[in-house]
Amino acid sequence: SGNPRSHYVNLGEIVKRFLLALVFCLSAAVTGHALDLGDPAPAISVDKWITGTPADPTEVDGKTFYLVEVWSVTCPPCVKSIPIMNGVQKKYAADGLKIVSFTTDSEDDVKAFLKDHPMEYSSFIDKEGGSIINYMAADNRTTIPHAFLFDREGALVWIGNPLDNLEQRVKQVISCLLYTSDAADEEDSV
Repeated sequence: SGNPRSHYVNLGEIVKRFLLALVFCLSAAVTGHALDLGDPAPAISVDKWITGTPADPTEVDGKTFYLVEVWSVTCPPCVKSIPIMNGVQKKYAADGLKIVSFTTDSEDDVKAFLKDHPMEYSSFIDKEGGSIINYMAADNRTTIPHAFLFDREGALVWIGNPLDNLEQRVKQVISCLLYTSDAADEEDSV
């Protein structure tokens, strides 16, 4: 019953997810390194930028702090996180926040998805899975959406689901950064 082609689409998606899970497991075993708080941002592997301006979380400038998010067009919680991410990017851009998100979905699927779910932050396609390995597999993460927050010095300060109080996490990082910056300014003036 139903459209016989839909079985191929579902089977293809199942195979894709299985292969990505296998990559996660194998790369975690090979790298042997989990991301820990305080670690620098891992490298990203960009095939094509699809929204926003290119940004590299490994390029530390002391002014920008990065939120790196992993998402997919087939992930309902990812869809729910987009308005939150848009709002956080808009609200905290002046404080130096730069959101960089990525997916391994096809360019055609992403373009169709973005027509109904616009992203107001930088996002790219990672066809080869290098970013998946560097972020998700290195930290043994298998669920999406998933986010990694790095401070202005490039150190990992939070890992979690962007649906889990993301704005509060960003505020905490900003408060800490502002406090640290104010304290440094006071020391310089003494």
